[in-house]
Amino acid sequence: MSDLIIGSNLIGTVAVTGVPTVGQLIVAVDGYDASWQNSSFAVGGDLSGTITSAKVIQIDGYELPTLISGYFNWTGSGWALTALPATLPPDGYASGDLTGSYPSPMVSGLDGYVLPPLVVGNLNWTGSAWALSTTVSFTAGGDLTGTSTSQKVVALDGYALPTFGSNVANLQWSGTAWQMTAPSAGNITSISVT
Repeated sequence: MSDLIIGSNLIGTVAVTGVPTVGQLIVAVDGYDASWQNSSFAVGGDLSGTITSAKVIQIDGYELPTLISGYFNWTGSGWALTALPATLPPDGYASGDLTGSYPSPMVSGLDGYVLPPLVVGNLNWTGSAWALSTTVSFTAGGDLTGTSTSQKVVALDGYALPTFGSNVANLQWSGTAWQMTAPSAGNITSISVT
């Protein structure tokens, strides 16, 4: 049995006495004691009914159609009920981003845009169409500089790295920037690996 505890300032273990009846829940009284009380409040939002007989009537604020036989389909502005095919797997001609016939259609597009003939390479979105590229090239950004074949780290977490000299030095965070500092002499008292 799963119980709902309602209250605030609950401290440690809450003592509940008695045996619940159907439809009761635990209500904390003073942070230490609680009792079984009837739950007769109505639910709201995407639910209707009471706490003991709640019914889902919408999802994310969008009303659900009457369920008969089928599955819920998001239309972009609401939920619709789509009937299941009379036979499974489906048969007939495919459409949309699919070509061929069921039960073995082939993907011919993505999001309504036709795919180029696929050979070895990468599928790239140009901003208006899908194109096939056999090379991958990019200009590095963020904490990197360089090209797709040669990158160099120039920053950590968006903060520029100082120029590394030829002397032995430590890379240290000052709280506002990365800086090179001379190694300090001292004794190592412990090393921790997590």
